[in-house]
Formats: sequence, structure tokens, C-alpha cells
Amino acid sequence: MVFNFCRSRINGWLAAWGTAVILVLIAAVSAGAEDRTPPAIRVLPADGADDVRVDSQMTVTFSEAVKLGNGAAISSRNAGSLFVFTQLDNNQSVEVSVSWSQSQKRLTIKPKKPLAFGGTYQFKIPAGKVIDRAGNGNQAVLVMFRTEEAGPPLGVSVQPTHGETDVPVDSLIRLTFNKPVTRANKTEITNDAIANIIKINDSKGRRVDFIGSWDADRRMITLDPVGNLNGGTTYTVTLLENKIMDRQGVKNPLVISNFTTRPALDTIAPVATINPAHGSSNVSLSPKITLQFAEDILLPDGTPLSSKAVKGMILFFDEKGAQIDYSATWNKSKRTMTLKVKGRLQNYTTYTLILPAGCVKDLAGNVNKQAAVTFTTGNR
Repeated sequence: MVFNFCRSRINGWLAAWGTAVILVLIAAVSAGAEDRTPPAIRVLPADGADDVRVDSQMTVTFSEAVKLGNGAAISSRNAGSLFVFTQLDNNQSVEVSVSWSQSQKRLTIKPKKPLAFGGTYQFKIPAGKVIDRAGNGNQAVLVMFRTEEAGPPLGVSVQPTHGETDVPVDSLIRLTFNKPVTRANKTEITNDAIANIIKINDSKGRRVDFIGSWDADRRMITLDPVGNLNGGTTYTVTLLENKIMDRQGVKNPLVISNFTTRPALDTIAPVATINPAHGSSNVSLSPKITLQFAEDILLPDGTPLSSKAVKGMILFFDEKGAQIDYSATWNKSKRTMTLKVKGRLQNYTTYTLILPAGCVKDLAGNVNKQAAVTFTTGNR
């Protein structure tokens, strides 16, 4: 009976005071979890970084939302007051432009001109420059880094090389730079931009269309001419002046390179133009008969052609099959065989002249096919 009475009193007390007790406990826990951690700061390039590109920009990222130490909101206009950026080699401040992203909680710091090659730089954010929502100020941040060493002067190699001959007509053309480069306007090189940077022309100045591609890792521009190049033709590759720039801001000079393609394979047999032409009539009784070739020719064994050799190779006979005697000469510069009849031909008579197959060959080794004409004389 006494036990039940006590339990009833305790339950009543909990019902009356339970909520108040819980609130007191929550307040105590909240007080113990008060934010006293300063905002963390991540800077890139990181402290101790080496070989940093001279065209790099810096970023400062905060771990939580922050504002200026005086409570004002951070903006791109006032964010420059948060840090000191110095080149230690000459103790000069680095001129920069600054932008602030509230959503990313990030400062982006871009030098107004490329950093010095082989320079040592110090970036410092003093303590208390920013505070978080709980009013915690940042701890001091000190970052030191060194930029890349200066490389060789900007250069480019062209393949095929300048003056190269016997280049296959299906060759690709490559320009390789000796250091990282961008376009002169500081934008990245794109495939579409290559046509405004490089030109290809043939020996007559006609422009050659090509498809260009850029490989940033290999620092290489590849040109693929549309269709094969012409055989035995000289082409000029031109890298236009001031179109490419290295990290130091140096722009390229005019580069001109020439190469000559491999001559087209000659598979055409040498052909003679014969005069009088086949089917001619009223031909003189003392005709001058010529066989003129469009290309240089030799005897089948590779020895030079001579007048004596011509005399023995051409067949000349009348309509009854009688051989006609003639004298022959060979003019190498005009590539012409000339036949003169000994005596006079018969009037109103049909004659046949034959150059048999295999009598001569061109410089590519192609031998002639048989050529024959018939003509009819007049009365003089």
C-alpha cells in the first residue's frame, strides 16, 4: 500500500517536470558543442610546390562559409585585402585580379602577367582575416612555391623536313613544338583553329585543303591533306607569324618549309606522233617523215638512241610490200626521228611506215607499242 503510493507520487513528479529536465539537458549538450574551430583554408599551388607553371593561377578554398574579419561580406572587389602575394627574389608584390565565388567558398587569384621563370613566391593570409558563422577567425596561412625554370627559345620542327624529296604522296605533315604553347590570344589550340595558323600551297601557289588536329600532350599539330598530294610536286608549309605563344608570352616567328613528293609511277609506254599522219593523202613525193616522242627515250638495253639505230628499226614499204630506202637522223633535244626518202616516191601510191613494238623505252623502263601509219602520195 505504501509502495503504490510512492510510485504514484514519482510518476506525477515526472509528468510535471520531465519536459523541463529534457530541455535543460539539451541546453547543456548544445553549450558543450559550441563551434570553436577556425575555418580551414586550402591553397593551390600548395606550400613547397616546385616547377609551378608561370601561367598558373592560385585558388584559396575555405572549408565553410566565411566573411571578412570585420563582419562584412566577401566580394571580388574586397577579397584582395585578405592576402599578400610576393615574389621573394625581388620582394615585389605580384599584381593580380581576384574573383570570389560564394557558392564554392573560393578565391581565384590570377596574376596580371606570367610569373617569372625560376622565381620563388610567398603567399600569406594573416590570422583573423576571415571569420565563420560562429565568429572563429582563421589561423595564419603561409605558402611558398617555386616556378618552373625557363626552357629553350620557342621552336618548331616540321616533318617532312625542309628540302626533303621523294616524300610519299599520302604523307601526313606534322609540326612539333619544343615547349607547351597556346594560341597567341592565350586560348587553347583547337582543331578548327589550325586552318588560321598554318597554310599549305603547291608550287603554283594553289592552296591545299587539309584536316588539322592538335595533340596537346605531344605538342603536335598534324595536317592530313584532303586526298593524296600530287606526285613530283614541291609543296610549301607555312606557320604564320605570331599565331602561337609559349608560357613566357613569346610568339612564333614566320616558319616556311618546303618538300617535294615522290614522282608518280610511270606505267605509260612512250608514244610517237608520226607525220604524215595516218590516212593522209596527196603527200609529197619527197616527204620529210618525222616521229616525235613526248618524253625522253633510250634503246631497250639502256644505251642512248642514235641516228644509226633509227635506220635499222623503222619499216617503210609500198603497197606491194617493196622496202623503201631512206636515211635517218635522231635529234635528242627535240626527241624526234627524221626519215628522208632516197629518190622520190611514186605518185598516187599508198605507203606504210611501222615502228615495231619494243624498239625504244622511256626512262621508267616502259617499252613502246607498235605504231603504224599509211598515207597516199599525190603527183608531185
